[in-house]
Amino acid sequence: MEIGLHSELARQHMVRMREAIDRTGIGSSELAIKSFRREVIKLEAADHKLITSSPDFYSLSTLRDLLFHVQEHRFILLLIQIYLDDLGLKFCVFEANHHIIKKN
Repeated sequence: MEIGLHSELARQHMVRMREAIDRTGIGSSELAIKSFRREVIKLEAADHKLITSSPDFYSLSTLRDLLFHVQEHRFILLLIQIYLDDLGLKFCVFEANHHIIKKN
């Protein structure tokens, strides 16, 4: 079985951006998301640069999923191992950025 999980560590810049979105209360309408995207492009903050480098930033539906998602679960390796153990499953391989990382 192959599953995709979001990394807690790799998505910290998105977490900070989501927190800022929540604080401003801009909403998640099409107009609000497009306005937010225009503002992010103008700004020079490190988190904004990371977000604008994602291809998901440039499609309304994927940006909505990326930053305006109602609920997202992120994982750390220890939690993944606990879940695997609880389910009696064996970890085989990580695939990240099209590179395979095998467990010895």
